[in-house]
Amino acid sequence: MIGDKKEIKRIEKLIKKAQRSLRLSSYKIRCNLVKADYSEYAGIICQHPKRTATIDFNRKRIHQELENTVIHELLHLLFNKHLSVAEDVFERQRKYKSLRKYQKGEEKIINILAPLLEKVIFENQRRR
Repeated sequence: MIGDKKEIKRIEKLIKKAQRSLRLSSYKIRCNLVKADYSEYAGIICQHPKRTATIDFNRKRIHQELENTVIHELLHLLFNKHLSVAEDVFERQRKYKSLRKYQKGEEKIINILAPLLEKVIFENQRRR
């Protein structure tokens, strides 16, 4: 779809800008618009050895808080890049309760940081 291509270009531009600010420029990040029934704005899948990631944006929610969503998903990549060893240990030791607690904590921290970073990263863009 032509509209999708235009939307993807706009999203890719936001991702590139945020990547630079979060020092994730070495990652190749693809994005997709997906038809999803869930309420999530987006989801990210990371491949650290290959330095790639794919963000699937929920087509139904793409026009809501896009900049915040981009930052949010890239923060997941950043946390995963540096702290995935903790999740691996919980999984290997079958400490699933601890793993869920860790993941909930990560989500809370990201929900605090994303709006703050959104203001800093995209501030100049809004002034134009």
